Amino acid sequence: MADFRFHVPTECFIGQDAIYKIPLLLEGGLDRAVLVADPDLKEAKSAERLMAVLEGRGVKIILFDELKNRPSSAAVEAATALVRGSCAPLVIGLGGIQTIHTAKAVAALATSDRRVDDWMDGEIPTKPPLPLILVPTSYRDPFIISGGLVLGDAR
Repeated sequence: MADFRFHVPTECFIGQDAIYKIPLLLEGGLDRAVLVADPDLKEAKSAERLMAVLEGRGVKIILFDELKNRPSSAAVEAATALVRGSCAPLVIGLGGIQTIHTAKAVAALATSDRRVDDWMDGEIPTKPPLPLILVPTSYRDPFIISGGLVLGDAR
C-alpha cells in the first residue's frame, strides 16, 4: 500500500460525560450525520445516548454498526456508500480501534469518487475529508489523534 497523508485537526474533550460536549463542535446548519458505532456497545446504550444528545439538537443520526472483528475495507466501503447516499456532512466514530479507524477512512473517502480498494492500491483521495468527530471507548490506539489508521484488505 502506498504512503498517504491524512490531516486531522484535533481537539480533545476527555471525561465521563464528554459526549455532552459534542454539540459544541457542530457547525450551524448541520442537520444530519452518520454515526459509525461499535455494535458491542448496544448493551451499554452508548450509541443511543449519543444519538439522543445530537437528535435533541436537531441533528438526524444515521447509524452504521455493521462492523466485524477488525477494521476492513468491506465495512469502509459500505459505510462510505451510506454517507455518500445520505449526503451527510459529518462522520462520527464511537467505539474501539476498529470503529475509530473505519470512521477515519470513511471521512477521507466520502468526498472522493474513489473506492477504498483504489486507496489501498495507492490512489490517494484528492478532496478534503468530511469533518470527523471521534469518541473512543478505549485509549490503546496509538493512532487516535493522528492521521494514521489500520485497515484490513477484504479482497
